[in-house]
Amino acid sequence: MKHVRVLIGALMLIPSLVLAQAQGRIKGVVSTTSGKPISGATVKMTCPEITNFVRTLTTNEQGEYATIVADGTKQYLFHVEAAGYQPVENMVKPLIGGQTLERNFTLTSVKEIQDRLDKEAMEQPGIKDQREAFEALNAG
Repeated sequence: MKHVRVLIGALMLIPSLVLAQAQGRIKGVVSTTSGKPISGATVKMTCPEITNFVRTLTTNEQGEYATIVADGTKQYLFHVEAAGYQPVENMVKPLIGGQTLERNFTLTSVKEIQDRLDKEAMEQPGIKDQREAFEALNAG
């Protein structure tokens, strides 16, 4: 009779272990390349393994966001965007066991990208030679 009770107790424990999931916590800051926090940035989370999972977060005044996911064993795709900045995507796997993963994102402004591309274009061999010749012609 004692063995039957133990067996029934063990059988009742198995479904709870099968349905248990490891929660994951993720927090971080969205900032510019100069380190200034971006408030109002959108952080969109999806999971390739869970097709109907979508979570959208917005950063606060300090550029911070935080979330908890029910299944911390999966990887999540983070798509971070803000007006005037180039969006960033990154795969993130949360930590489990009461730990919090800190994942910060740095966004580059469209103006910075355009300035860098203009500078690179001006340094290309044909353009650079033409610019130097034009400056020499103007100098006499």
